[in-house]
Amino acid sequence: MKGDALFNHLRRLRRWRWREWFRTLVVTVAVGVTGVAVYAATLAKFTAPAPTLLLLDRHDRFLAECDSKPGAGSGYWPLRHLTPRVVAATLTLED
Repeated sequence: MKGDALFNHLRRLRRWRWREWFRTLVVTVAVGVTGVAVYAATLAKFTAPAPTLLLLDRHDRFLAECDSKPGAGSGYWPLRHLTPRVVAATLTLED
């Protein structure tokens, strides 16, 4: 009878050590993953994009977005003379 009690005690002790080892492993992995995530977050540098120029019509509706860097080109092509047809089409679209 005493031998069975000792065997059961040793078996419970072995099971307890297994559970403690597993808990320690889980906590260690969790702390390691958290540490790596914090380290990676400190390495990441978030920068805001350069501002852009928004073109709106007279009713504040969006028309286009242009790069605001000088010399980037915003779709403007100088013309020496606008034909009446282009002027009429532009005024019709705007109105």
